[in-house]
Amino acid sequence: MVDPDFSPQTISVSITDACKLIGAGRSIVYELIGKQHIHAVKLGRRTLIPVASLQAYIAGLPTAKIKAVSSGKNRRVPHDQKEKPRRCGSARGF
Repeated sequence: MVDPDFSPQTISVSITDACKLIGAGRSIVYELIGKQHIHAVKLGRRTLIPVASLQAYIAGLPTAKIKAVSSGKNRRVPHDQKEKPRRCGSARGF
């Protein structure tokens, strides 16, 4: 179980805890290990990820470029508030 307040003395975490720390799934974490983007060590049968490796990886990611929310007509409408399309012709829609 992950302690939400990792102390400065925490030097490595399990795969599960690494997933929670960086907000990614197990397959992504294993892919990052395989591509050598993050470092992993073995302690017996356990695979551990140094916290410094996770921090360095996250610090090296590009900054997110998020557009400002527009208040105009291009704003998304919730599905339940959308107008239903009108059918033309007979009941079959022809």
